[in-house]
Amino acid sequence: MEMDELILIDGNIVKEPLTRSLFFGEGVFETFRWNNQLPSHFNKHLERLRNGSELLRIPIPARETILKQIDYAVSLSDTNDLYIKLAIISKGDRIFFKTPDESSLLVMTRDYIQSRDIVSICVLSHKRNPESILIRHKTFNYLENILGRREAIEKGYDEGLFLNTNDDLTEATSSNIFWARGKDLFTPAAESGLLPGITREIIIEIAENLGYKINARKFDLSYLLNSDFAFLTNSLIGMNYIEKVNKQVMPQINKNYINIREELFIKLGWL
Repeated sequence: MEMDELILIDGNIVKEPLTRSLFFGEGVFETFRWNNQLPSHFNKHLERLRNGSELLRIPIPARETILKQIDYAVSLSDTNDLYIKLAIISKGDRIFFKTPDESSLLVMTRDYIQSRDIVSICVLSHKRNPESILIRHKTFNYLENILGRREAIEKGYDEGLFLNTNDDLTEATSSNIFWARGKDLFTPAAESGLLPGITREIIIEIAENLGYKINARKFDLSYLLNSDFAFLTNSLIGMNYIEKVNKQVMPQINKNYINIREELFIKLGWL
């Protein structure tokens, strides 16, 4: 006679089924700032959430359901300036290769806290695989990023920078990277092994309008170290100026960086 599945946590029998997300890291998420309203590029967050769900074959709620849940979560908060995380939690058969048959929508909010405007970064010891199928999606498989950030902090830096297995620059643990030299703006190409961020896309558009030539291709570390200024971007920080890479002190903030940052914050509705 076949025995029913039995699951215990801390010695207690769990009757409700656990999620595939817990066992296998199967799930996708997005984070953004709610500053009195949805971000102007919310549809891009939703598109990326759907693309990741399709890759993992996780059913995803309708747009109207997601918006309703966000509005409800915001209504329970005491402020209109919030950090918001959306996550699609995978459910179904706990045999690892099976396809999930249902999902849950998680909405988490907390007060938004502006990060430091100026950061130091170091090159991480672990290298990224540019061929990874997961790199271009925001999945629950986040251990590389966690270990990378811990390594950076333990070394006395704010953020860590991944190289790939070819020693090309890729991205930081939770942000994309840019640097400029004259009127040329540089950023690693997606094929180097990175998540092409939504703010990254906005920065490229802004820089082009400001007369910069965009260079997105493969670069080694020397390109970054010889730049006029460099910065990190994501949907929560906007832009952070890089003051130091490893032990090298980078040039001080200049008006060109300030101009790009102001244009970004206006476009995001933060000014």
